[in-house]
Amino acid sequence: MGQMENISNEAKMDKFKHQSYERMAATYPLIYRAYLHPDQYSAYPIAERKFECGLGWYDIIDELSAWLEGQAEYFQQIGSPKIPLVAQCKGKFGSLRHYVREFPDNQAFQDELAIRKEAAYQRSCCTSEI
Repeated sequence: MGQMENISNEAKMDKFKHQSYERMAATYPLIYRAYLHPDQYSAYPIAERKFECGLGWYDIIDELSAWLEGQAEYFQQIGSPKIPLVAQCKGKFGSLRHYVREFPDNQAFQDELAIRKEAAYQRSCCTSEI
């Protein structure tokens, strides 16, 4: 009976993780458009594999996503031909990897993104992923 409970708990956690990241993608639809519309963005890993990390890094991803969505909205408003999107989000070697593509031709944005991604990476190394 203990093994059945573990399987049931794992299934519940997987469902909760999926629902949590679904909400995140819906909250930030510009940057997670490959997640939300996988048929249109099949070249990006997030379209098929979704979020490849547990909920332990949810807050870090959410914070980075909120900033990135604001930037994407800005670039959309000014008519930029490229709007940033998240191509992949995964855990690797005990840290968070958050890959962004479709960079606008804006060096200040790219520099700030690099700084924020490095800060998220450093925080993820000190955070226990569930």
